[in-house]
Order: sequence, then C-alpha cells, then structure tokens
Amino acid sequence: MKHAYLLYTGYGKTKMCLDKIITAPRKPKTLLISTKNVIESSWPLEIEKWYPGQIKYESITGNQTPKERLEIIERPYDILGMNTAMLDWYIKNSTSVAHKSYTKHGIVEHHDVQELIDRFDLLIIDEVSLFKNSQSLRFKLLKKWAHKIQNVIVLSATPTPKNIEDVWSTIYLIDGGQRLGKSITEFRENYAIPIALPNGYNRYQYSLAATDKILSLIKDVCTSIPAPPTALFPEPIIKKLIIKPDDATAETLKHFKHEFIMTLSNGEQMTAFSKTQLINKINQMASGDVYHHDMTFHLNDIKFRTLQMKLATITTPVLILYTFLFDKEKLLTLPGARLLSTKQDFEDWNHNKIKIGILSPFSAAHGLNLQESDCQDMFWFSPIWDTEKWIQTNARVCRRGQRHQVTISVLLLKGSYDEYAFELCQDKFKAQYNNLQKLR
Repeated sequence: MKHAYLLYTGYGKTKMCLDKIITAPRKPKTLLISTKNVIESSWPLEIEKWYPGQIKYESITGNQTPKERLEIIERPYDILGMNTAMLDWYIKNSTSVAHKSYTKHGIVEHHDVQELIDRFDLLIIDEVSLFKNSQSLRFKLLKKWAHKIQNVIVLSATPTPKNIEDVWSTIYLIDGGQRLGKSITEFRENYAIPIALPNGYNRYQYSLAATDKILSLIKDVCTSIPAPPTALFPEPIIKKLIIKPDDATAETLKHFKHEFIMTLSNGEQMTAFSKTQLINKINQMASGDVYHHDMTFHLNDIKFRTLQMKLATITTPVLILYTFLFDKEKLLTLPGARLLSTKQDFEDWNHNKIKIGILSPFSAAHGLNLQESDCQDMFWFSPIWDTEKWIQTNARVCRRGQRHQVTISVLLLKGSYDEYAFELCQDKFKAQYNNLQKLR
C-alpha cells in the first residue's frame, strides 16, 4: 500500500496509522519520519493512549549522543521514529558504503540504501510538507529509496501551502515520479506557466485546468476525508483587528512606502532596495520595531497597547503568536507571560498554569497538542505569510479534544502591509481547501 492521507489537523491521522499497524497480519517494521515534536511527543502519547504495551516505540533525535542513538537503533522495536535532521546521520551510521566517488571537494561515500528498503516494511512520513522543497537535503536523502519500500504512508494537513507545485515531491515519495514526472523540471514543463522575473529566474503559475489535471492523476493514491456529520471540535472564529496608527506613524509608513528610505533615531538612513525588502521592513515597523545593521530600533507601541487593552478583559488563558524576536522580548514583559518551548511548558499550559503563553509559529507549528487548556483566545501579534504555519499553529489549540470555541484575532496596522499579508495567506488557504475537496 502506498498512499497519501491529506486530512486537516485533528482528524486522527496518527490513530489511523496505528490502527493499520496493529491490525496487520504481521506487525510491520516501521520507520517514522517527522518533526522533533511529533517524534518525541505526539506519537508516543497516541501509542500510550490507544495501544498501551502493544507497540514497541523507539526514537532518535539530536538531543541524544551518537552512542545513545546507536544503542537505540539496535534495540527491538515496532516503530523507529526520527526527526528529519537525523536522516543523514541514520543512513551514514546504519548502512554500509556501496561505493566512493572522488570530487573536487574530496571523497564522497555512497551508502547502500537497499539495506533500508529491505529493513522496513512500512515508511510513514508525518507532515510530508516538510519535504516539499525538492532541492532540500532532506528530500534528496529520501528520493532514491523511499518509494521503493513496500508500504509508504504520507500524512499532511497542508499538502499545497504555496501552490499545487508543492504536491510533486509528496507524490514522488510514493511512486518515484510515475504520475507527475521524474523531476520538478519535468513537472513544470508539463503543467506550469513560467513568469519571467527581473533577476533572470522564473516563478511558476498553474491554471485551474492544469491543477485539476494534476489532481486527477494523483487521486488514486490520495485520500481527503470529507468533514464529519458532526464537528470534531468547535470551529474557531477568525477576527481581523484593524488598528489605526497615530498621525506620526501613518506619515512615516506613507513616506517610506513612497520613497523607500527613512531616517532612524540615531540619524542613520535605512533604505529598501526592492519591493520585497520594503514590505519586509514595513511588516517589522507595523509591530513597533525595525532591524537595521544588526540593531533593533524602537518605533512605536501601537499594537502592544491595543493587545494590552484586549488582555485586560480576558480571564482565561491566552496564546499569543509572535513573528520577530523583538516581538517576543516585548510580549514577555506582559504580566503572567511565559514562553512555551519545553515539554514542561506545554504540560503547564494544558493544566492552566500559564496565564499568557508566548509561542513562535516557526518553532512549534507541528506536533504540539495544546487543546487541553481553557484557552478561548489566540492573538497573532503580526500576520504571517506562510499558509502552512498559519494552519498548523492554529491547529495546536483548535483540534480534536478542544471543548471551547476559540477566537483567533490578528492584529493589523492600517497603512502597513499587514492586511495584504493576511488576505494573501487566507487566499492560499482557500485554494488548498478547494484542492483537498477535489481529492475526496
């Protein structure tokens, strides 16, 4: 069996895989690859919850010494979990060298991946969107052998966070390029419309007809389960909090957007050399600070004051998401605020021991279960452009087991690019949702 289960977060993908393992005529020797949080927290907890004592689970991560890892992989197990950063180490330390090649950078050892193919009956890649970049080392480490394992299951709630092109690597890990082509170049040649960029590169757009064609080619190996008759958890409320800037800030934003240059408090001039850089700087300015030459310049407290007023009316735990490091430093000054980064932090959060949780979507977008607290309010201090992180981070709280309806508020400064970023993220979310609907 080789299949992609593209189901929204909280719909029981881990339990489904465990059911398949436990009901198989012979328990398959399984390799699980995902993020550190998923490997260390989600899967062990789900195994203990549903099949205590019935599945032997071991895992390796960067927290262990090489000696400890070697001891772990020699133990008997049903499932061996590893985070993506361990792939290279595992291949080099558990397979023999098939041959060597000599390059200008030195000797390169090529390991016998057939040993991996023979070693495992089942490969599970949880959060397969981690491999969407076909040029990444993690994808290249899997490309030659993943699809050759007898059974492959890939899981994702966000299979096409950017556009339909993201699905190519996912399907390649299942079929080795049979359906969508042997390379991303072939895929683009067959389905994409290249748009020339000033830097000499192309970006690629996909028509609705091309998208539908791609989806039709992969439908036989993909499942997207329709929404259940009754909701698994209360649907969250998404709110835009549009904040009006003071006159001075409004004028600063307007001038910088027009002139691409502004004078900072120390007299230095900050220049944006492209529209992309301009948008990035204005995103920072909207949060109240800006980076320039390894320094942080404070500009305003507009969003922070608005957030303080909102928090004054809330008595239940609140989760606040931050984008920039200066956001984190600012938010941690709030009374009762605590950074959520360790296992103990997450446990305390779920037991309502933390009044204000501060979390980064870039470090905790996958694998955390934060739905057990009484939290009913989440605030994005700044909007995020990354649709995958938007979906996955919200789903840490808004998932099966959540008892409350959660309001997700996004702070948007008028006159900046905040609202543009938010709407772009939502448009990508809708496009992905439509794609999943077509795979039912």
